[in-house]
Formats: sequence, structure tokens, C-alpha cells
Amino acid sequence: MRFTVDMKIGDIVSHPLFEQMEGQFVSKPEGDWFLETGESRYEISLKDLQKECIGWDPGDLLKGFERLADIAEKREQYVYGLESGAKLIYMPADEKKTETVGIMCAGGGYTCVCTFIEAMPVAARLNELGMDCFLLNYRTGSCGLYPDGLMPRPLDDIALAWRFIKDHQDEFGVDAENYIIAGYSAGGHAVGMWGTKKFGSRRYGIPVPRLLMPVYPFIGFDNRPFDRIKRSAENMFGKGYDESLLDRFTVSHQIDEGYPRTYIAHAVDDPAVTIQDSIDLAAALQEKGVPYVFEKAPFGGHGFGLGTGSGAEGWVDRALEFMEKQI
Repeated sequence: MRFTVDMKIGDIVSHPLFEQMEGQFVSKPEGDWFLETGESRYEISLKDLQKECIGWDPGDLLKGFERLADIAEKREQYVYGLESGAKLIYMPADEKKTETVGIMCAGGGYTCVCTFIEAMPVAARLNELGMDCFLLNYRTGSCGLYPDGLMPRPLDDIALAWRFIKDHQDEFGVDAENYIIAGYSAGGHAVGMWGTKKFGSRRYGIPVPRLLMPVYPFIGFDNRPFDRIKRSAENMFGKGYDESLLDRFTVSHQIDEGYPRTYIAHAVDDPAVTIQDSIDLAAALQEKGVPYVFEKAPFGGHGFGLGTGSGAEGWVDRALEFMEKQI
């Protein structure tokens, strides 16, 4: 083992094996996520990072780093750039047991993508189960980076990611049309929108995923206080946005009978995204007859990723079991 939970984060992310990951552990269009707090996150340990968010299990984060380091030792390239500037991090399984491929979209409030916290640990577990994964650092924005609003750029990036995988599927040894997609928090919103007819895969002429996995997802604007609605909407749609967009980009309002089967995981005690978002999503899926599971964890907070030590521990395995039963 190269790393421990007591090591400084800076010592881990600066390891020579991660040279290609410059700026990709947490992708952010401006600033440096690791320097946002009064105390540099580079100077604290993985164990201490959990003080910021109880769901950030240091053992899970360590598992993600170790798995990516194993891959980096064996591969000349594991980070790929898309034409939009978005990045794909390739995490293949050592012993592939399925041609199904996983696409992971971490969260970060649409201002950053916290890949090492959420996507890497889940991909490490999927690798153990024999599935190749790609982690997508889609475009994000804040502070007026996109005057016309961020949307639909994250969805465009999912489409670009899928097409990149499709174009190179023989090289990667996967079947791009046989894919699952998971998203966390804001990434859960992007993934949720990916299932819709108007804005998602069908709009881009891409097959719907075999399984869609929104985890503690931000679903839309129904359950947000006004000040947070305004802040999120201005980032997503630009200042002076058309209020009809609040409805159009609330996932639960856009469910139809063709929506992909869905596995939702959300903790009751989530302080960042109310579980009511997932309750609303589940109700909409139920109304349209879409097969789904709603795993309502009794505890776990926000950002639990793989979920070790939370009430959602083991959700990844259960999600794949649900997928297989639906064939």
C-alpha cells in the first residue's frame, strides 16, 4: 500500500503516478478546491478531511487513490481529453467480468466536480466486481463564467464522453451501448436529466443507459429556498433566466414511460440536498411505471460516495443486483 489515511492529501495527489491527474481530482474552472478553506486541504490528512463532511469516509477515499495508482502503474494513458475541455479518467477492472461499462459523474454544486471523493471509490468497487469505468469531469461554472448559463453543457459532455467510448470501444474492450451511469448530488441532477426525453440521451441519439443511478441527487427547484433557487438558477441558466427553465430542468417533472430503470440512494439526514428530492423522483417514476428502487438510508449525511460506515453501505452491489434482475 502506497498511501495511508494519515498522509497529507498534498503528498498523495502530488505522487508521480498521478501526473496526468493535474487539476482532475477536483476539477474546477477557476481557483483551487484544495485551497478554498482557511486551512489548505493539501496540509490535512484524508482522516482529517472527514471533519468537513461525515460522509467522506477516509478508507473509501484511500481505496479510490490506491486503485487509480494501480491503473497508472500499468497504463501509459488513463486521462483523456474531450473536445469541450471535459476530461475522462479511465479505470478498467483487472479481471473484467462484463462488457457493461460504467460512467461516473461526481458532484460539486455545478461549480466543481469532486471526483476523488465520490466517483473514484465507487469505480474502485465496480472494478472489483469486474466492470470498467470512466469518470467524467464535465464542465462546471460559477461567477458568471457562462453568461448564458451552464446548461446544457454537462449533458453535452456526457454525450461527448459516450461517443468517445463508442469510438474506442474495441480498444477498451467494452460495449458502449451496454452502459450504466451514476451521478452524485449535482452530478445526480445531470444524470437524472440524461434519462429524460427532451434533454437526455434520446435527444442526442444515444441509447438510454441500462441503469441510471442518482445518489443523493439534486433533482430540481421544488424543494429549495428562494435564495438557493436564485443562486443555482443563475449559474445554470444565466442572469435574467426564463423561469420556465426551473420546471424544465426539474427531473421529476420530466419523467416519461421511456425513462431508464433507476436506482436511487439518499440518506434521511442529508443536510445539503433534502431527501424530498429523491422522494419526488421516486413518485414520478412510480407514476410512469418505470422500474426503480429507492434506497432510503437511515443515516449517512451528504457525499457518502461508496457509503462505507453509512446506512447505505453496500448500495453499489445492490444496485447491480437490481439491474441484473430487470433483464
